[in-house]
Amino acid sequence: MKPFILTDLDDCLFGTRRKVPEDQSEGLTLASRLIDGSPSGYFTRRQKHMLESLFELGTVIPVTARSLDAFRRVDIAWRAEAVCAHGGLVVAADGQIDRDWLAQVRAVQSASALDVTSAYALLEAEIGEAAGYRHWIVDEPIEGESPLTLYIVVKHEAREEAALAPLGRAMRAALGDGWAIHLNGNNLAIMPRWLGKRSAVRFLLDRIRTDHPHAPVIGMGDSHSDIGFLSECDYMMTPSRGQIAESIRQVELDAAA
Repeated sequence: MKPFILTDLDDCLFGTRRKVPEDQSEGLTLASRLIDGSPSGYFTRRQKHMLESLFELGTVIPVTARSLDAFRRVDIAWRAEAVCAHGGLVVAADGQIDRDWLAQVRAVQSASALDVTSAYALLEAEIGEAAGYRHWIVDEPIEGESPLTLYIVVKHEAREEAALAPLGRAMRAALGDGWAIHLNGNNLAIMPRWLGKRSAVRFLLDRIRTDHPHAPVIGMGDSHSDIGFLSECDYMMTPSRGQIAESIRQVELDAAA
């Protein structure tokens, strides 16, 4: 019985050129593109071999914060379902949006008092005239339906976590417990708590375990926002350079102090 491998993408299977370690900078392979077609992500040789090994090992299912459009700009020939937009969408193996999951997301969203547009207005007020920020609402276009409004992304031209951390703390205080604030590098995500990779993965695993009750499920992710979906899996993996790994190392340091 081959395993199912649920894996994050960016900073896990591949990354930007800026994040490639110098000792692995030779022989890079294009992994993803920006909307204008220019390169955005690269595999190191080790990452490329890792991906190939995962495909040989079992069924690989991407679980990503990327929008569906950005996911389609990843240069990997996927053979199974995918979770996109922080769990807002489940995509079938043929690339079509899973309408059952979409209906569930819309129902939860309709029942929630948390409004992304109102949160975005608070964000704009908090930033004010400060320079260096880029921010937008992640909307997923749905053919034949209104767009699915999901969460907010903020980046800073300094490309440093320290530049976004004060804004993240301010938004946490302004929005309260109903919202999740995820900061990882130059990416600040502001999400209503009904949204998340974990719930979408649970939806997929219900199907998988109905047909394959004894198949092991391996989860791989690098950031704190991945921990929820990793907890739904039988085993967890994380790259040694990442947010989860840093937290593990800090536990070791605290224990040794």
